[in-house]
Amino acid sequence: MITVSHLTKRFGDRAAVSDLTFSVNPGVVTGFLGPNGSGKSTTMRVILGLIRPTSGSATINGRPYRELEFPMREVGALLDAKAVHPGRSARHHLKSLATANAISAQRVDEVLDIVGLTDVADQRAGKFSLGMSQRLGIAAAILGDPGILMFDEPINGLDPEGIRWIREFFQSLADEGRAVLVSSHLMSEMSLVAERFIIIGRGQLIREGSRDELAKASDQFVFVRTPHRETFKEIAARENWAYREEGETFVLEHVFASEVGEIAFAHQLPLHELSTKSSSLEDLFMKLTADSVEYVGKQRERRKGANR
Repeated sequence: MITVSHLTKRFGDRAAVSDLTFSVNPGVVTGFLGPNGSGKSTTMRVILGLIRPTSGSATINGRPYRELEFPMREVGALLDAKAVHPGRSARHHLKSLATANAISAQRVDEVLDIVGLTDVADQRAGKFSLGMSQRLGIAAAILGDPGILMFDEPINGLDPEGIRWIREFFQSLADEGRAVLVSSHLMSEMSLVAERFIIIGRGQLIREGSRDELAKASDQFVFVRTPHRETFKEIAARENWAYREEGETFVLEHVFASEVGEIAFAHQLPLHELSTKSSSLEDLFMKLTADSVEYVGKQRERRKGANR
């Protein structure tokens, strides 16, 4: 497992990560989420021993990365898909990594097949598309058959088939009992693959929890339509229900549909609609990180008569 404890990393006067604590457990795909510049990549680089922390710690199975004898056998990582010598073939690149970590040459062919690069294994990596480079990076990450895997923005450059494949692949790794940490700024994508989420902003922990726990924290709205609108307003006032009107529909917050239905029934108030809608995990993510976004663009106003 990965354990990050009170981790702080400063670059001069700027704190890229500040007192960050979390863990990544086996058997689960954990989404590591935050806006661009929130400290995700810095945290992952500290975990992998590429950057020394200012204070706090990050360990792999209880030990710092630098103390691992054969690190690729314990943790595999994809941080930069293009961090490969452009003149090397995919096979040569993986064989070099295998030799350095006492991994058999046979494993190289196995991982090339797993990621679908067997047919281009002897082509120079410098000619690979971003999607192919992502697959090569994933092959390198799983080369040592590690129990812990870390991926930084692995969806970039993949086509729809590749995105679906990687979702299923991550889940299969977790099903095998591995700890899988996937960094992204796209909650919409991570909600399809991750079971647990760590959300950070400006280097600090904002929220941590399972998919169900975050769903419960999302805003819920109850929609009501009734032909007796004034009667409903009187009932809402007595019950202290907060609502807004959207056309013929009342939209209520902080109340359960079951409560509205029971009280309406008690007053013999006919309802033409009684439904519930929850905001999405992406909506919750945007709300939680709204104060952590570095650059915010403004929506352009459409000019009247402009071409569409």
